Amino acid sequence: MTKSSKPTWSQIKARIKHWDKAQLTGLIQDLFGHSQDNRDFLVARLLRDSMGENVLTPYLKRIEAAFYDKRGWPAKRLDLKDARSAIREYQRATSDPAGMLELMLVHVETGTQFTREFGDIDEAFYDSLCTTLHEIKKLLASKEGRPLYGQVQARLAELAKQADGIGWGYGDYVVDVVGQIAADHEDEG
Repeated sequence: MTKSSKPTWSQIKARIKHWDKAQLTGLIQDLFGHSQDNRDFLVARLLRDSMGENVLTPYLKRIEAAFYDKRGWPAKRLDLKDARSAIREYQRATSDPAGMLELMLVHVETGTQFTREFGDIDEAFYDSLCTTLHEIKKLLASKEGRPLYGQVQARLAELAKQADGIGWGYGDYVVDVVGQIAADHEDEG
């Protein structure tokens, strides 16, 4: 390997292929202690069943922190990229559609609340929320997501109500997509 080439998973895999259980456990322990993101990932992957919804807490906090500081004031810099990263990281750690739906819905609800409190933001802000809402629609249309609709139906209706009238076409988009989701689940509601 030259100094300019990036290490690959194949190279790492070849190194640890013959490690014993103690070596692998030590590596995971070191990763757990290395960063909060690693801890959150390992907890979500390995302890989700025993922790229930508590496993979502660090991801929910990151979504909230993308919009608000600890005092409830607008964040100095909106970090929608980190909010969406929190959702993707949870998705990589688990195969939990209910948790994914919760994180995505909180992202859109929080963004909608934020713009209602502080006024119109910008196109990138609304694009991020619309992308997440589209992912919600896609998840609720999937085999594993369809049964979850009843759990979020009222929240989606409230989201449409709260978003109605918000500029940049955002409010219209939310009302339209929530209506499409409801129509797709007409026989289930």
